Amino acid sequence: MRRAPPPPPPPPRPTKKFFFSLMHKHIMIVVPKHEMHALHKCLPMAIICTYSGLFCVVVNPYKKLPIYTEKIMERYKGIKRHEVPPHVFAITDTAYRSMLQDREDQSILCTGESGAGKTENTKKVIQYLAYVAASKPKGSGAKII
Repeated sequence: MRRAPPPPPPPPRPTKKFFFSLMHKHIMIVVPKHEMHALHKCLPMAIICTYSGLFCVVVNPYKKLPIYTEKIMERYKGIKRHEVPPHVFAITDTAYRSMLQDREDQSILCTGESGAGKTENTKKVIQYLAYVAASKPKGSGAKII
């Protein structure tokens, strides 16, 4: 009678070095709403984003919400992440401002299961980057003489 092979060892636990390296990344985790029971209760109020430490967790509402308008983009432009509610635009603005200020490449990782909304959130990231890159800084309105 053959014995079953022993189970594989558990994966190593993340180290402090791993978490430190995440501090310089801009990460969004996109999750299908059927897996996010706690956030599912918030969906009727159109709250689909929250922070979990360094991560922005976004629930796919499977419907269009009025939270990606030009007015909303303007609200997040140049504002620190902790000064506004969690949003894809807050993560994107942080990455954009870091790129300009530190003159270093930045990245935004959108991860999640199939159907979680990664493509749609990536489109919103690009939309926001195009908006802020083409707009004038706040308070730099041209004066007509």
